Amino acid sequence: MAVLTGQTTRGERLAYFGGGFGINLLSGTIGSYVLIYLTDVVGLAAAAVGTLLLVARLLDAVGDPLMGYVIDHLPERRGGRYRPYLFTGALLASVSFLSVFFLPLWTPWPLLAAWVTYLLWGFVADLVDLPFISLLPTMAADTAERSRLAGLSTFGRILGVLVINVATIPVVSSFADERTGWQVWALCLVLASLAIMAIVPGRVRERVRPVNPQRYGLRRLVTLILTNRAAMVLVTAKLSASTAIAAGGASVYYFTYNVGDRSLISIAALAMVAPTMLGALLVPALIRRIGLKAALLGALMLSAAPSVVIWLVHSNVTLVLVLMGLTAVGGGATLTAANATIAELVDYAEWRFGDRAEGAFTSLAAFAAKAGAGLGGAMVAYTLAFTGYVGGARQSEQALDGIVFAMTLLPAAVLLAGAAVFLAYPVTRELSERVAAELAERRQEALS
Repeated sequence: MAVLTGQTTRGERLAYFGGGFGINLLSGTIGSYVLIYLTDVVGLAAAAVGTLLLVARLLDAVGDPLMGYVIDHLPERRGGRYRPYLFTGALLASVSFLSVFFLPLWTPWPLLAAWVTYLLWGFVADLVDLPFISLLPTMAADTAERSRLAGLSTFGRILGVLVINVATIPVVSSFADERTGWQVWALCLVLASLAIMAIVPGRVRERVRPVNPQRYGLRRLVTLILTNRAAMVLVTAKLSASTAIAAGGASVYYFTYNVGDRSLISIAALAMVAPTMLGALLVPALIRRIGLKAALLGALMLSAAPSVVIWLVHSNVTLVLVLMGLTAVGGGATLTAANATIAELVDYAEWRFGDRAEGAFTSLAAFAAKAGAGLGGAMVAYTLAFTGYVGGARQSEQALDGIVFAMTLLPAAVLLAGAAVFLAYPVTRELSERVAAELAERRQEALS
């Protein structure tokens, strides 16, 4: 067993940044726009779409850990355990992504097509996302280096969301037929994503290998996840962050119906870019000073507070944009800290249980991200349905109030609940340092 040492190269860091960007062109579009696409373009009822999003995420609770198991047990090839599979996964995910935006409009059974294509996307997206996230704990053993990689990946994902949120509505609206606009835009996103993901596998390297090369079994997977308090607490915190981000997507409805100016969707996206990137860039230094646990707790709190204020001042659009920027600082920090903590969790589990399972634990992160997107989307959809929202029509005062609630108090409550649960995370800064030191000793013993 060989263990490569040293820091990642500039080319590797750039590639890992690019991978986050390329993946999020697709997953970010699904997370931000599938609800409004299915309600306002395909014409499905909000409650029906909300049920679809919720059921899909319940299935992920079983499917994602199994996919993580599959990823961990793929044959190791010359390039490593994960990176040789990145482009194949990206290709399959691209086909699945296109089916979500094409098939519901091509069949006489749009609701059935939406169910089939969206459920399929939930599984196929894992084939690229899990190997990519699993790379992080293998590329470096040092916490600071992992934090930097996590920040770069988050930075790339944020940039992907920026492209989506700034360009989607203008591009789609530029077509006389909005349905055609969505399909052309979806195809453009797929081509861009594939071009990037074709480069990433050749640039990154896997350095950290398991102390014990024997792979765990399915029964052991249950032990690694269900009896590991750290895993359960962390996935809950990440779930809350992902749910809040998805619920914040109700801002698309807010600018469309409450403000009456869809062009502000792009402006709001631009206003949130710099703050989100600032939050991501601050996290590595923050982690070095106070540790991962404290950094993630602070980020969750910072994400929640401005949303409550937005609820109070939602009629002042300028102030809303400013407060959304503050929320974005916490959001960027939360995503970065959560990704770095997943790598910490991989080490902690290997130290405690003896099995190194990057795929299993990153599948939990993927589940939390997808479950949060679905749960947040479902919460918004049910709120809209409950308050009388009608797609494409003039909304009642009750429906407009429902939109504001969905994009403010709803995500704030979810974030605060996640922060409360994360207080029970057992891996302190001191324990993390002990784990890293003892694992390094075990690897040296294995080499000798």
